[in-house]
Amino acid sequence: MGKRFTLLFLTLAVLVASMPAWAGYRGELRRATKKGQLYNTDYMDADIIWHATYYSDRFREALEKRYVKMYRLTPEEEQRFHDEQEFERSKGIEFFISIYTKKNYRDFSIDPESFWKVYLTTASGREVRPIEIEKIPPGPLENVLYPHLDRWSKAYRVTFPRIDLGDQFWLTAHSIVGDSTVHWKKVKSGYR
Repeated sequence: MGKRFTLLFLTLAVLVASMPAWAGYRGELRRATKKGQLYNTDYMDADIIWHATYYSDRFREALEKRYVKMYRLTPEEEQRFHDEQEFERSKGIEFFISIYTKKNYRDFSIDPESFWKVYLTTASGREVRPIEIEKIPPGPLENVLYPHLDRWSKAYRVTFPRIDLGDQFWLTAHSIVGDSTVHWKKVKSGYR
């Protein structure tokens, strides 16, 4: 009985000790991610289903902690990863976007002829176009970090110039079939 209790206690202690980083990450992911969709009402078919994760400072910090725990990085590796994240942050405002859409609607790039275009609207009404759209081949890491990513979705890292977003902002996916917009609003702890 004593050995079972000790084993159960140790197992629970290990689980509880490892949960804060994961729980912190999952909570920040939920706050940072918005879902947009656009359906064709004539055919009840999805034109686009997309998720956009805003890389706020809080989300990036939670992502770093989760990554360090997942890969059990040494202090040197952790510092190198942190420096990489700081470099990415310096490039501009980032989003991780996953998109499910029909085969003939799949073109999403920075090219002016792209079927889907995305733009950011600040609280002041300023519309900003991305400076970079990078296609990310989804692998095990992306599937763990972004559970909304499924096998039918394409993944992208979208970077906008660094600007003042104000107390709220919108991200819109636009095409000839319509628009889908998601919204973040500033709260005490960041954007939600």
